[in-house]
Amino acid sequence: MSETAAVPSDAMMSALTDLWRLRPPGPDNILAHPAFERLRDACRDGYPNAGKKGPTFALSTALR
Repeated sequence: MSETAAVPSDAMMSALTDLWRLRPPGPDNILAHPAFERLRDACRDGYPNAGKKGPTFALSTALR
């Protein structure tokens, strides 16, 4: 049995890179930042169970 490791998409990696480049304390509303929106969209597109709008709450919690 062969298992394939899940690899983040290029879109996801690009959005994460942009998020990590933000200087502290970061924007007032990270959820409205274009890099966060790109990450949310990449997750939504890559994971069909993420719902129509994507995993906004889960991502915001994970980034804390």
